[in-house]
Order: sequence, then structure tokens, then C-alpha cells
Amino acid sequence: MHDKNQKPYTGHVFVRWSHLNLTEEQAEKIARYEEKKDFLRLKTFFSFWEELNYENYVFNDILRPEQLKKYVEKRDLEIKEYENDLVEDDNSEQVLKDIETKNKEIKYLETIFLPVVLKKFQTELFLRPPYQTEYNFIKAGYKGYLDEKRHEVIINHFRDNRNFQPNILKEKLLHHKVNTIYPDFGGFKTQMDDATSLAIEFLKSGFGIFKQKKDEIIAISEALSFFREKAWDEQNKGRRYYAFIDLGETRSEEERENDVWFSLLLIDDDYYGYK
Repeated sequence: MHDKNQKPYTGHVFVRWSHLNLTEEQAEKIARYEEKKDFLRLKTFFSFWEELNYENYVFNDILRPEQLKKYVEKRDLEIKEYENDLVEDDNSEQVLKDIETKNKEIKYLETIFLPVVLKKFQTELFLRPPYQTEYNFIKAGYKGYLDEKRHEVIINHFRDNRNFQPNILKEKLLHHKVNTIYPDFGGFKTQMDDATSLAIEFLKSGFGIFKQKKDEIIAISEALSFFREKAWDEQNKGRRYYAFIDLGETRSEEERENDVWFSLLLIDDDYYGYK
């Protein structure tokens, strides 16, 4: 940011707001506002509407009534155009295809994946003392993780999109449901507290029976991965996307196995209350 005593550059302000016929003093105030706003973006950010509301608040103290009227007229046109774009994106073929893909995954998990898992590992998924207490504690933690993630999805969606993108919200909530059916232990472990991490370590000592069926578990996990990869290919057929560098798998073999075992172990008949 510039020194307070140094005059800000105002050339871009006069260009952008040429229809307001700004004075030099007004342009300097707007330039300082935009400078401060850009600096704050390094730490936090506004939604589209929040930024315009704040801008309107600032401009109320800078512009004359006749200028403010012109500003509001142009701002309202920008809002309408933005809202139209949101609606168009929400009804795009790709978004509808994304929803279809998530519904197919949920059907696969419920009709193929879960029945096989519960049949093959019914004994292993029923824990007895001394593991039962720690197991219940971890499941309660995952339930809290799911509740928090769903809350974040809803809050962030309406903050950014209001009521203009119900289909995109639906797709996000379907993704959340996938994680209630087949737990996302990989995501959960990045946010768990120390007490849950200790419970996880204790539970690992009871994985002996799981390891006896390692090949079967790997086969089930690979079948799910194959289904998801195929679905992704179909979902993105014809879509333009940027190439990226695949950094490869960073987890050790033991860590990958633990993630699969705990995902299986955390399966809940009632989908943690989201069934």
C-alpha cells in the first residue's frame, strides 16, 4: 500500500468511472479505497454481493447524489448480468452431467459396493472391547466432520450464489452424501484432533484380522477406483480442462492400506444420520 501522504495513482479510476465525472479529490478517495480492498484480498475476500454492498457504503460518502444515482444504475446492471450468468452456468449440460454422475456413484455404492463389503467383512466390522469405546469415539468424530462439511457447503454456496444455482448445490450435497456412505477417512484425518489421532493409533493394533483379508480388501478398493475413473472419463468427455502435473502417490503403502481399512471400518448403516 502507498504512504498515506503520497497521492495515489488515479488514471485507472477516471477511466473506469468516467460516467461519474469525478473530481480529483473523489478519484483519490476511490483509488485509496480500491488499494485497501486489494490489500485485504491477501487475507480474506468478499462474495460478489458483499463487495458491491461495501463499495456502495464507501461511495455514499464520496459521491454527490446525482453521481450516486448513476453509480447505482450501472451497479444494478452488473448485478443482473452476473445473476444471469449464474443461472446459465447452473443449467449447463456439464452441471447436469455432474449430478447424473454423482447419482450413479451413490447407486453403485448402495447396490454393489456396500453389500459386498458388509457380507465379506461383517465380523471384522463388528468391534468388541477393548476397541469398542475408541471406535465409537472415532465415529462420533467423523459424524462431527460430516456435519461441519455440510454446513460449510451450504453457507459458502448461498454466500456466493444465493438462490441462483440450485443444481450446483445439489451436486455438492450429493458429493457429501457419497462421503456419508463410504467414509472419506483421508479427508477426515487431515482435520482430526490429537485425541482422535491417539484413538486411531490404538485401533490400528486391532487390524490383524483385516490384514488376513488384505487381497480381498484391495480388490474391492480397486473396483471402486475403477468405477470412479470410468465415471470421471465419461463425465469429462468433451470438456476443456487444464493439463496438470501428476505428482504421484505420496502416501506409503502402509498409509494407503490404513486409509482404506479405516474407511471400511467407519461405514455406518444409517450414513451417520444422512440416509
